[in-house]
Amino acid sequence: MNLHSIDSAVCKKCGLCIKVCPNKMLATASDGTATFIPGRIQLCMSCGQCMAVCNAKAVTIPGLSYEENIFESGEQTVDIEKLSHFMATRRSVRNFSDKPVPDDVLHKLLQSIEYAPYGSEHNGICVTVVRDRQKIAQALPIMSEFYRWLYKMLTGRMTRFFMKRKMSPELFNTLDKHLKPRLDVNHYDTSDGTDHITRNAPCVLIFHAPKDTPEHSQDGMIYVTYAALAAHALGLGACINGLVGAAVNKRDELRQIFDIPPENEVVISLLLGYPAVKIKKGIRHKNVKVLQ
Repeated sequence: MNLHSIDSAVCKKCGLCIKVCPNKMLATASDGTATFIPGRIQLCMSCGQCMAVCNAKAVTIPGLSYEENIFESGEQTVDIEKLSHFMATRRSVRNFSDKPVPDDVLHKLLQSIEYAPYGSEHNGICVTVVRDRQKIAQALPIMSEFYRWLYKMLTGRMTRFFMKRKMSPELFNTLDKHLKPRLDVNHYDTSDGTDHITRNAPCVLIFHAPKDTPEHSQDGMIYVTYAALAAHALGLGACINGLVGAAVNKRDELRQIFDIPPENEVVISLLLGYPAVKIKKGIRHKNVKVLQ
């Protein structure tokens, strides 16, 4: 049974759905209405564009509905000056107050992810919300031990040699150039009560997905970016964090603490909370080389 369909009885024959479909799945039928091309239906990304432009609500896409997924967005209300100012005033926060994140604020933040673009509708992304600091405190020594083990691997002659051969240049250089200098000074040791891993954040969002699902790594990064921007709009501080996920993916005890399924891979995490320090000056990072 083909679940992709056009209700020809209500179709207005405007052709907009045909025009906006990114994978050219629609065509004009002999009566002038739109119709799905049988040999191209498998290309559907569930982007919903065809439904969004159809005022007659004639389009059916599996998994989407006009009631739950399509809404009136109105006109764009943010100009480039306001957007630039908003983005310029956002910064990574690594010092959090003890104030908890209220349920309604967290709900609004998580809703923002629903508007994010994605590479694959089958990415399987899940977000685990951790607000129990006792649970995080239980996990921190295990994470700290993982980073001590990783340091031994990076500094051992043979283990370093095989890591460099097996890993992609990007991953190895990330570990060697970015992480190792911190491991050199035992930065992630938690034995004295210092937490440079989750930064004492009152809330941690863990983005994860089944290891074999398409595009989940890229999509997870897109989703966490949307969440970080929403956090700023809600008055929260946020910091995108790769330390939690790297440890969870290698330690089953951490999976059990955070209830991450064994078949899932953590892509990224987001530390959330109210900033303990307010910085009133902007910081411009010129890290991107523009070539024209």
